[in-house]
Amino acid sequence: MFEKIGEKPLLRWSYDSAVAAERHLRTKNIQSITRVLGPKDDTKLQMFCESELISAIFPDAPENDLLTRYLKGTLEMGCDALVRITADCWQTHPQMICEVVEMLLKDCDYVSNTMQRTFLEGLDLQACTLKALRWFDEHQCEDREHPFMHFDQNKVIRDGFEKKMKYGHLFNPQAHSVIKTSIDIPQDLEKARKIYDEGQKSRQILDRAQ
Repeated sequence: MFEKIGEKPLLRWSYDSAVAAERHLRTKNIQSITRVLGPKDDTKLQMFCESELISAIFPDAPENDLLTRYLKGTLEMGCDALVRITADCWQTHPQMICEVVEMLLKDCDYVSNTMQRTFLEGLDLQACTLKALRWFDEHQCEDREHPFMHFDQNKVIRDGFEKKMKYGHLFNPQAHSVIKTSIDIPQDLEKARKIYDEGQKSRQILDRAQ
């Protein structure tokens, strides 16, 4: 999350997208706040957020127990829903975030765009109400490091959820072949930097032409 693409660290890209979505949602009278939810003892992340002026909280939860961290963080912020954006998904667009939030508010307790791959891998988003987050906390006892993966991949789990709540899936209307864009290994980072640099060069050429 601290590696840079262009002039910005990965976490900064994701955080800025969330802040942009927050501003847009507020124009629709949808109140939201953007926070990094970090492990309680991660001093490196704490120092980074302070230096970057990134708002963050560090709930008291085991480092790999993301469900507990999300639940405690949501309660600490006084929110009734959570949207999850990870630092490695650095290209997540604010519009996608807004669409997920609006689906959640319309008639869902959980929304994801990864139950069926129609968006690029690396543009993963999940959102859930506090009620749904409590359901996950209660029913997913084993793999708490990947809080939503099993739900998205297993219809049997979703059927159990649907007995009490409703879930929705965000589809890409212009779905195309899946291209990996998330940053999981060093080669992903180098590829992303190359794509970014090529985009910057193209913009410079267009600016000179104008």
